[in-house]
Amino acid sequence: KSQQLSRSIERTFGKNMGRQIFARVHNEFGNNIRAFVSGGSALGSELYADFKALGMPIYEGYGLTETAPVLTVNPLNRSRSGSAGKPLPGIELRIFHADDRGRGEIVVRTSSLMNGYYKNPKATERAVRDGWFHTGDLGWVDEDGYLYITGRKKDVIVTGAGKNVYPIDLEAIYKSLPAIEDICVVGIRKGLTEDVHALIVPNQAALRGTPNEEWQSALKRASRALARQLPGYQRLQHIHLAGSPLPRKRDGHLDRGTIRERLQRDLVNTKNSGVPPDPPAGQAIASDLGLQLSRISGVPVQKILPESHLYDDLGLDSLAAIELLIALEHHSGISLTDEQASSLQTFSDLVEVVSTSESHHAIKSGEKSASRWGAMPWSSRSALSRVLGHLSFTAIRLLYVRYFQLSLRFPEQLPRKEPYLIAANHSSHLDSGAIIAALAESLGLKHAKKLHLLGARDYFFNNPLQGWFFSTFLNVVPIEREETSLAGLRAIQVILQEGGPVLIFPEGTRSRNGDLQSFKAGLGLLARELNVPIVPAHIGGTYRILPAGRYLPRRGSVKVSFGAPIRADKHLFDETQGPKANIYRQIATEVRESIVGLGHKAQD
Repeated sequence: KSQQLSRSIERTFGKNMGRQIFARVHNEFGNNIRAFVSGGSALGSELYADFKALGMPIYEGYGLTETAPVLTVNPLNRSRSGSAGKPLPGIELRIFHADDRGRGEIVVRTSSLMNGYYKNPKATERAVRDGWFHTGDLGWVDEDGYLYITGRKKDVIVTGAGKNVYPIDLEAIYKSLPAIEDICVVGIRKGLTEDVHALIVPNQAALRGTPNEEWQSALKRASRALARQLPGYQRLQHIHLAGSPLPRKRDGHLDRGTIRERLQRDLVNTKNSGVPPDPPAGQAIASDLGLQLSRISGVPVQKILPESHLYDDLGLDSLAAIELLIALEHHSGISLTDEQASSLQTFSDLVEVVSTSESHHAIKSGEKSASRWGAMPWSSRSALSRVLGHLSFTAIRLLYVRYFQLSLRFPEQLPRKEPYLIAANHSSHLDSGAIIAALAESLGLKHAKKLHLLGARDYFFNNPLQGWFFSTFLNVVPIEREETSLAGLRAIQVILQEGGPVLIFPEGTRSRNGDLQSFKAGLGLLARELNVPIVPAHIGGTYRILPAGRYLPRRGSVKVSFGAPIRADKHLFDETQGPKANIYRQIATEVRESIVGLGHKAQD
């Protein structure tokens, strides 16, 4: 209660009264404690708050032996919970290859850096590049320069949807559940990617009265309820119960290597032991769905029960879920709305919605849907909308040709008689206009006006006015940034069927340093399932003119290079070889490599 009073006073009046309220505690420490400095391991937020309430603030710092050692520390009287503070004078700190959330490897340059690892030049070369020491730690820096550490580079999990998952984030989120005493999140290889597994020590006090065999079900119910409030990539795909405390290293950190090996061994033993249960249902629909789910998830069909959760038990991610829904359309002629799809949680839910006669009359494949703004092809728009769009595209063409000195390479690669996707690198807000102007110059303004741009719904369509503006003046179609949806797929299909090209930035967001980021596998899904070629495009010059963080463009020249169309149907698919997601990733990788090559040619 005294700590709550101390926190309440500080929140209300902005003054810490811990020294006065806890005078006896301070006397025990000699009455001269001003602050503590913490390092070596992450400081828990609860411990930080408790000491601050006592009037003994803890200033967390960060460093490594190789840097002798301190790199950052929280400033006096300006400490922030969860942060490792700001770089000390003389220390340069950057985030290397940051993702769309600004997270990447922490690299530093300092005069206190070691000369090298003793008698190990190869390790030194890997760690020190161009004077920058690559720490192997991951983190991000806020707008005020405070560093936050999110884990180790080797611990990052790459899901089937191409999303980076940071175990330390998920552990902090799910450890808030009363039913969980301790948790370790690791990635276990599945094909070309990894599944998210969690080894959990149940809180026996919270689960008192619950039979042992029901613990796992109780934990899964609790985690599902929490997952509904989180993005799809922060979902635990597999939950395992630990009968003993989790193994830790001498420094107190979780021993992830040992835990990963234990889970892998248990999974192999489970796969090879005993006779699996009977199939979930004898009816034809359930049998066919079970086979499709088994192929996509990698779980033996005998292990798929009516109560099997599509995400927690079978490990589906957003890419696998959309593949399942597409398979339903192809095999059963059933097309579900996004609302219907989002309500599916278990295998029995899936069987029920497919079995009902109403499902057969759901949205038909290719039907116009998906979005209030931006989904309509040029010919279907109102007269006012076409006039405004024409003026906008004409102005964009003039701006890039006359002011940005637009130049083109290989425009003959653009298809003339079929719809197609354009996949381009993305490092500036000028990139979309560069492609519009390039099409207008090479194939004419009439063709350019048919181009639709795929834009993140949470960025371009926050309100109706914003949605109207971007859909009218730039032909932007809203899509989900993190996940591919059926609605988005159908909207793109309508545009392509009208003969218009579609522009997509497969990185998902602008590059913060101009370097090409990884591509999302959704690009391959679109091309493969809609049966259209992908034209790789490299945009040069826009990053220097208007990089992220700059509001006014510099004067400069823009160069757009087009590559040979990539045909997705050349990637043959055998249903006995597992999920199509592997094919989608192969297509995305091939397109990325083509764009890298175009960039090299543009520099020649």
